[in-house]
Amino acid sequence: MDTPSTAPAAIEQHAIAGREKRRRAAQRRLRVILPFLLMLVFLVYAFTTNFIPTGSMLPNLRPGDHVLTMRSWLAYPGGRMPAVGDVVVFLRRTEPAHQAPEADDTGGGQRRLLLFREPPGTEVLIKRVVALEGDVVQIVGSDVYVNGQVQQPWWQVRSDPAGSLGAFYGVIRPVQLGPGEIYVLGDNRGQSDDSRFWGPLKRPDVLGRFVRVLYNEGADGPNVRRAAREEAGGR
Repeated sequence: MDTPSTAPAAIEQHAIAGREKRRRAAQRRLRVILPFLLMLVFLVYAFTTNFIPTGSMLPNLRPGDHVLTMRSWLAYPGGRMPAVGDVVVFLRRTEPAHQAPEADDTGGGQRRLLLFREPPGTEVLIKRVVALEGDVVQIVGSDVYVNGQVQQPWWQVRSDPAGSLGAFYGVIRPVQLGPGEIYVLGDNRGQSDDSRFWGPLKRPDVLGRFVRVLYNEGADGPNVRRAAREEAGGR
């Protein structure tokens, strides 16, 4: 039996041992949780998901697709240019700094294919890179020429009825891309609002690169219904 003089010391030792046990347990939990949290933060800042509401990228991306996008800082580090053939997500300013002379302000009846909403005056789109800075682009019928060479299409829809009506850049006459400029097209050009209508894309406006389709929510999905209401309201 502990004497009065030794009891406080024993109690103190027991308390210290308890605190040490709890400290070691907390350290073990931290070693397990910290890598998970770091990975979660990395994924949040490195990737995002986007919804495809329209058919501008058919047959490769379908309305209702939810896609994984790698953010630009990781996909194109150091401000590197995308590669021809990449499918990129980008910010388009609906009030461009320059307006093409003699261009049709109505866009030739083309529907603006909104991917998801951004602040007023901007929208986010997804298209395929077909040419880069320094290239000369010309579209003749359903063929795309870059530096005088016809490009093998990624799209399967070869007919393009009225798909370029009202287009100016690269359609009425060739367009040469300046420094940091990118020419993008939708795979389904009959339903795509792309560089033909508003000109080359600026590299800083690239938000990321398409990685893969995650799933398709189907024709009755909530985002599909919302996109249909927005499109009907915009007509």
